[in-house]
Amino acid sequence: MASSKVKETAQQEVEQPVELPPARYVVRQFIQSETYSADRDILTALLDEGQLYTPAEVQAIINKFKNQEAL
Repeated sequence: MASSKVKETAQQEVEQPVELPPARYVVRQFIQSETYSADRDILTALLDEGQLYTPAEVQAIINKFKNQEAL
């Protein structure tokens, strides 16, 4: 009976998916990406070379820049 309980516990641990943090990339990878080819100038101007970004962060920066009011 104890053996059965150990197997159940092991199966429960295996079935739970592991949540990984989102992938982060350097600025150069975004600039060279075809996905962001239309926004390369924006990325070059607004992103810091020494920092890592997720695609969601980069898209938010692009959207914020495009939606701000011109001065």
